[in-house]
Amino acid sequence: MGDGGDLVFMAKLAEQAEQYEDMVAKMKELTESKTEDLDLEERNLLSVAYKNVVGARRASLRVIGSIEAKEKEKGSDKLSIVTAYKDKVATELEKNLQRHPCSARQQSAQDSKSQTREQGFLREDEGGLLPLPRGIQNGS
Repeated sequence: MGDGGDLVFMAKLAEQAEQYEDMVAKMKELTESKTEDLDLEERNLLSVAYKNVVGARRASLRVIGSIEAKEKEKGSDKLSIVTAYKDKVATELEKNLQRHPCSARQQSAQDSKSQTREQGFLREDEGGLLPLPRGIQNGS
C-alpha cells in the first residue's frame, strides 16, 4: 500500500480508532513518498498524528515526575523504579520526536530560497512538538 490516497485513508482510519502510532507510520510513509507539498488535509493529519503521540508521552512524563517527587520526598526505596520508568518514557518521547518528518523536509526547505505554505506549516508544527519538558532537558 503506497498510494497516497490509501495512506491518507489508513491515517484517517487509525485516527478514528485512536491508534495514533499507526497514524504516525502512515503519515510518515506518505511524507517520504511525496515529491510535492502536502495538501491541507495531509498537513492536518500529520499534525494530529504527532501531537497525539507526543502529547500522550508528555502527559505520562508529568504524572511520573509527580510520583517521582513524592517518592523522593518520602525517601522511598521505590524511587529507582520510578526514575527508571520515567527514563523509559522519556526515551520513547525522544524517538517520536526524531521520527518527525519535519526534520528531513525542513532541511530541504532551508535549501530553498522561497518558503512554501507547507514549509511554514512544518516549522510551526515542529515548534509545537519539539520543545521538551524541563525534566528531559536537564535530565532530572
